[in-house]
Amino acid sequence: DELRDTVCFFEMLVGGRDKQRRNQSKANAEKGMEALIKSIYSAMFTHLVNTINERIALRPNVSSKHAASIGILDIFGFESFQTNSLEQLMINYCNEALQQVFNGIVFKSIKEEYDSEGIDSSFISFPDNQDALDVIDKKGSSIFSVLDDMSFAPGANDEKFASILYQRMDPQSTRFVANSLHQGKRKFVINHYAGPVQYSTEKWIEKNKDEVPKAMVKLLESSSNQFVNMLATVLDEQEEQHTPTARKRSKKTVAKQFSTQLKNLRTKIGTTNPYFVRCIKPNQEFVADHFSHDVVLDQLKSLGVLEAVRVSRSGFSKSYSHEEFIQRYHALAPGKEPESTCPSSRCILIIGESISMMMESFSKDEGTQGIQVGTRRVFLRQNQADALDRLRSKAMIDAAMKIQSGARVWLARNELTRRRNAKFAVKIQAQVRRLIALRRVQDILTEIYSAIIIQTTLRGFVHRSKYKRLLEAKRRAEKEVKEKRRKEEEAAAVKRSAEEEEATARCKAEKEEAAEKRKMEEEEGVGRQMAEKAAMANHNELVEGGHKGYYSARTDDDVVVLKQKYISIHGGTILPILAESVALNA
Repeated sequence: DELRDTVCFFEMLVGGRDKQRRNQSKANAEKGMEALIKSIYSAMFTHLVNTINERIALRPNVSSKHAASIGILDIFGFESFQTNSLEQLMINYCNEALQQVFNGIVFKSIKEEYDSEGIDSSFISFPDNQDALDVIDKKGSSIFSVLDDMSFAPGANDEKFASILYQRMDPQSTRFVANSLHQGKRKFVINHYAGPVQYSTEKWIEKNKDEVPKAMVKLLESSSNQFVNMLATVLDEQEEQHTPTARKRSKKTVAKQFSTQLKNLRTKIGTTNPYFVRCIKPNQEFVADHFSHDVVLDQLKSLGVLEAVRVSRSGFSKSYSHEEFIQRYHALAPGKEPESTCPSSRCILIIGESISMMMESFSKDEGTQGIQVGTRRVFLRQNQADALDRLRSKAMIDAAMKIQSGARVWLARNELTRRRNAKFAVKIQAQVRRLIALRRVQDILTEIYSAIIIQTTLRGFVHRSKYKRLLEAKRRAEKEVKEKRRKEEEAAAVKRSAEEEEATARCKAEKEEAAEKRKMEEEEGVGRQMAEKAAMANHNELVEGGHKGYYSARTDDDVVVLKQKYISIHGGTILPILAESVALNA
């Protein structure tokens, strides 16, 4: 109930004495609740950090003033999104400030080295981004200053904030850019060291307010929970740190709180010996063995690596000890020795010869300022170092060509001398080669003749053997042919004799058959005649009507009986014929 009353209602003085309770609007109640949640989260985070620091702090009997410590600062990288708001401006402001710290450390270390070597570095101008920091956070005429002024002004909103910001900012500034198109959309651009970033002023007034109603703080203090009471105490301590005694009535804002914390951080870094570690993510896919050039280049810009390289190149980017410089560039002053044996004198001699050769690329003043000799080292700016390297390469190439030319002359002369001294040896070698060649030819001819004889004998033996085999095969074939022919003739003779015997038998059978046939025909003719005669006699008898032991056939059965009787009486071969005649007659 107390939490609800604190969020939904507020008290106000009427007439300076009486307090009246009024209802909060829905928007104010939501804003108050969000502020309370953010404050509790901030107090919990602060409590957590303080607890961790107490646990890892020095031992109680050791004074922190005389003890060493190591701190690790992990910050966001430079951010530039499609839409950038107050959060991105604060992150980029932090990066700008730390980049300035880095530039100062680099410049300081380089300056100390130049002073110890007695080098004149007054003409060197190192890059400085103080104007970018002034645009963001400078008393009276900066983005944070205007934002803090407008956050608690009556009737303030984002549109009025943007309008006043455009009026107060210097239109000639190269860091802050807001043309008519930007102003129409209530946007502006800041040219950071890593590149330009466009910011939108939408909801900046609301985001910058970080006040917690006093009633809510009192509510936390009245809680029966010790942890909640402790959070209220942390909130009071934060309020005291961010609102000094002289300005107790000034209201706390997110921008002012962030600026104060950043100044404290820079102060602490100034009392330490910092080391900077730049972490590069090779790709956005989180895979191994894949290097994305665009992603890496954006990170190099965002992390200030390119800016660091530019700072380093703005001074003497290269330096060598006297011995190293002489060893590397001694070819630029060949055959010349300084009056003094001091290494620095030798370096000055080499530089003098080099400057005379570099007059086409640099003026004498540029050459003198770009190459300076210190007490222990020689310092070179990038352009002069590149020019010296080109001269050194050319000198080395010329020296190599001279060495090669002398070597070729020496080799050619030795070859000529060798050839002159080798004429007699050449003649002897020619005679020896001639004798060897003749002997080799004779051996080859002998080998060839012997080979021909062997081949001839071998071919004769092979052909004779082949001929004998062919002759024997021919004889065997002729013998086989004769034997086959003999067998065929014997078989033909046997066949002919068999055919003759068969023909004889057939002829004899035919003759016998013809004789038997003729005999039968004769008997048949005789029987026919006798039958005819008998028939005629019977006919005559029948005609006459007499019966001489025979009976005439009256019917068909009678004819058959007569026929049988006739056959049984006479017999022989002609009886059937006679029977037929009898039947016909009957």
